[in-house]
Amino acid sequence: MKKLVLIILVAFACNLMGIAYLIYHKIKFDGVVNVAVCLPRETIKGQMMLRGIKLYLSELADEHPALRKKIRLRVYDDKDDVKTAMALANQIGTDNTTMVVLGHNTNGAAYNAGKIYKRFGIIAITGSATGIEVTRENEWYFSVVPNDADQAAVMAAYIRSRGRNVTLLQSKSDENVYFSEKFKEVAREMGITITREWSFRSDAGLDRILRDIDGRESIPDFILLNTRKEDLLRILTALEHRTDLNLIGTSALTDSKVIGILNTLAEKKNLPVGHYLNGVHTVTPFLLDLADKRAYIFRQRYLQHFNQEPSWEAACYYDAMKLTAHAIERTALKASDSMLKKRKQLRKTLEEYNSSYHSVNGITARLYFNQDGCIERPYTIGQYVNGRFSPAYLQYRKDDTPDKHVLEKVLKGKAIWVNNALMRMKRIVYCGIKVNAIKKIDFTNGVFTADFYLWFRFTRGFDDKDIVFPDAGDPIALGEPIWELTSDGVTTRVFQIRATFKNRFDVFSFPFERHDLNIHFHHRSMGFNDLVYMKDSWGEPEASGDAAMEPGLDVGSNWRVEAIGSSHDIITHVSTLGIPDNAINPAIISYSRFNTHIGIARKNPFFPLVHVLPLFLAMGLVGVVDYAWARSPGRGFILLTLALTTALMNQVWLGNRVWVNYVTLVDYLFFGFHGLVFVAGVVQIQKIRLLQKDHRAQAMVLSRLFNIGYPLMVIIGFAWTAYYIRTLV
Repeated sequence: MKKLVLIILVAFACNLMGIAYLIYHKIKFDGVVNVAVCLPRETIKGQMMLRGIKLYLSELADEHPALRKKIRLRVYDDKDDVKTAMALANQIGTDNTTMVVLGHNTNGAAYNAGKIYKRFGIIAITGSATGIEVTRENEWYFSVVPNDADQAAVMAAYIRSRGRNVTLLQSKSDENVYFSEKFKEVAREMGITITREWSFRSDAGLDRILRDIDGRESIPDFILLNTRKEDLLRILTALEHRTDLNLIGTSALTDSKVIGILNTLAEKKNLPVGHYLNGVHTVTPFLLDLADKRAYIFRQRYLQHFNQEPSWEAACYYDAMKLTAHAIERTALKASDSMLKKRKQLRKTLEEYNSSYHSVNGITARLYFNQDGCIERPYTIGQYVNGRFSPAYLQYRKDDTPDKHVLEKVLKGKAIWVNNALMRMKRIVYCGIKVNAIKKIDFTNGVFTADFYLWFRFTRGFDDKDIVFPDAGDPIALGEPIWELTSDGVTTRVFQIRATFKNRFDVFSFPFERHDLNIHFHHRSMGFNDLVYMKDSWGEPEASGDAAMEPGLDVGSNWRVEAIGSSHDIITHVSTLGIPDNAINPAIISYSRFNTHIGIARKNPFFPLVHVLPLFLAMGLVGVVDYAWARSPGRGFILLTLALTTALMNQVWLGNRVWVNYVTLVDYLFFGFHGLVFVAGVVQIQKIRLLQKDHRAQAMVLSRLFNIGYPLMVIIGFAWTAYYIRTLV
């Protein structure tokens, strides 16, 4: 009997414990997924990373508020320090409430913290650590930034396109040694000769190497800098006078801290910004200028939120957060499951993103992972010019489309293989427009005539004449260039164009308006995947004339050129490609478009005042109506009639000057004025009724309310108008 009672009690206790366990986990997992962010919070790079994450979450709150409420962000500062990163990883693992970690920034921090995440079974996604070792032997770590193997391959392809030999200058750290080994492997495959390898462990060793390089007369085609960031500062300042050297460095040269220190040093010595980086070649994991329309929209939103240009880190961590949110949405997380089981389910979802057909559309690319848990995407390679990173004339893009001519394209240099992935060539063409004159601005018909120089800088036989000006009145044929120069394999051609262009003139803000005269062009046959037009930062060619000369306008014109600017963007066309069967599902083709905007404004600053002065006078007359009515109702009536007549005549006169079929700013001002006249008339009529009933006190109150309220409404109207006009500047 006692045994039976004991068995029942034990069974009851076990049931209670089981129920308590389920209740505990039901309470503990309340539908919220904790996402930890580990980054160097006090640095510019760390702030960019965090802003990219927060920007996506703000967009998610608008598009999918229920999913946004599930995600709780916890931000940790790892200070880019390995020991701090490991301590945070232990803290996050012990806490056992975090599902995903976004970070770390550096290879060392990510690799060492990753070992701890692996032990606890915590998912981590980096958008900045490029070391292959971070993800290769850690199934819990993923990366949305291409790794050092991709970086080495693209740098080798670039060196091969411009030379045959290279010298390596490297520090003896683990991550630098891995990159060098990978680069040497790819270089051998491409037939690049490594003429010498310099390695160092100390500052003294680096100084000896720099003296040796500076003393040599024979120089290789490139010197590859594979060193720590602090060593880069010593190298670039020591070799600043050797403009004959072709220095090429890893993506460390795009680090905001390195650039900031070098620019500060240049300013202290009264040197131009970018002096120490000028002419140096490097790579970046992502460049917004070469990305598609999603990246263009991302850039605009980032500027709107944070009032500064986004970095590649911001874009990559935006993608990391987006990928995490999509995986959370797709994973059926149960409250009754343990935290480890939930993480395993979420990891399985991430692993299912393994091809372009099973991926997430990101800012940087389609997001999916290879067998090493890393995204595959070519780096963008280029050169610093006048303080800015300018992409090289030839880039490579990943292409998953089957092609039976792959081998032929690889042999011809139109494509390369990187980690068993095909990378096709993408051409960059630098453009510029210098406006000489603007003639015959016709607001009625929406046209203007422009005389300008157009130039292209390119390499490898680009067909620069096959372009379309979609806004031209008549088709434009470029003809023969007026000037051409080829130097170091780069061709510059200058054309002179005189043509009439259609333009949309918005006169809503007349007479305070400013206008943009726009010139656009894009290539006729090469889409965005094959060609990108970019603004030329090298300066105007000699043939384009005096750079400081202002463009001329018609003699006697009331307009002046206020500003001229150029930009590039992406346009999309829908086409059947001439195939009738494609009418139901037409092809969507994107083109790179180059734009020049010529801002014009009125010459006479008093022009707006002259046009609205009668309206201001009419408003003043309405303001004194109450005082005149108090002395004589007849005078008040005459003043009100005079004000209304003046305003109506002014409105008719302005209407005859601006023929448009939509309401303008001046119309709104007149609507407001007529409303004030109506109020003034109602007030005076009501006063007469009150006085007739001998309610003088009430009439007095009404009069005072009008005398206070009318000026107040006028001031509010003027303030709104002034604010709107300021937004036009």
